Amino acid sequence: MLPIIRVIGLSLVSVGYMGTSITAIATPHSVSDLRTGVVKIIATVGGQERIGTGFVVKLENDAAWILTASHVIGGDPNPQITFYSERDKPRSGKIMGSESGNPKGLACILVEGDIPSGAMSLSLNAESDLQGGEDVTVLGSSLGMSWAMTQSTFAGRTGSDLVISGPVGEGSFGSPILKDRRVVGVVTKKIGLFSHGTPAGNAIVLLERWGVKLDVSTGTPGTHDAIGGGCPEGPPCPPSVGS
Repeated sequence: MLPIIRVIGLSLVSVGYMGTSITAIATPHSVSDLRTGVVKIIATVGGQERIGTGFVVKLENDAAWILTASHVIGGDPNPQITFYSERDKPRSGKIMGSESGNPKGLACILVEGDIPSGAMSLSLNAESDLQGGEDVTVLGSSLGMSWAMTQSTFAGRTGSDLVISGPVGEGSFGSPILKDRRVVGVVTKKIGLFSHGTPAGNAIVLLERWGVKLDVSTGTPGTHDAIGGGCPEGPPCPPSVGS
């Protein structure tokens, strides 16, 4: 049986695609509010635009550090970054570090200046204990929709890669893979009906190598007023890494 993917949007539709059921339904607040920590990236490579996704890992009043897949930005030194809360105002970013040439590589982009007041940082959970069969969410561009929520299932690991059921759209490369409102991985490629991601722990090591230090934190998703990790309501969160 092929996997079921639920793309959470603003209305209810059902589409059949190569045996995979894709359903768009109303987004619950507990998921939709994380969209303010996700950005749309447009890079110009070889004269052509390349669209991808990224998410904020560190946030200050006048700066945001964004993580994405390295092949999203290609060789563009100044990709255009669009925040969810100001979708009509793209900003120019600069590359802080990139695993260029690595098809599963990551990159970090810095946006400086007037950061939207509604922006938030997402928490990186390096201690996730995914075993297989857990529900996860990919937040990015999919099926022509920006900031779409795709419900999927953690299938297992291949080497260091996280493997989730269901392919993502080209625009979803660089998207966060979310479990309990925390980032457990970053989508970097797709193979057939499965998508692969780099674990959050690997991302943290790279960010520190590029000079982006993340603080260990618990609490709620970070905004300009409160920087912390994305934690669901209920019992205290285990340690996670956020800004």
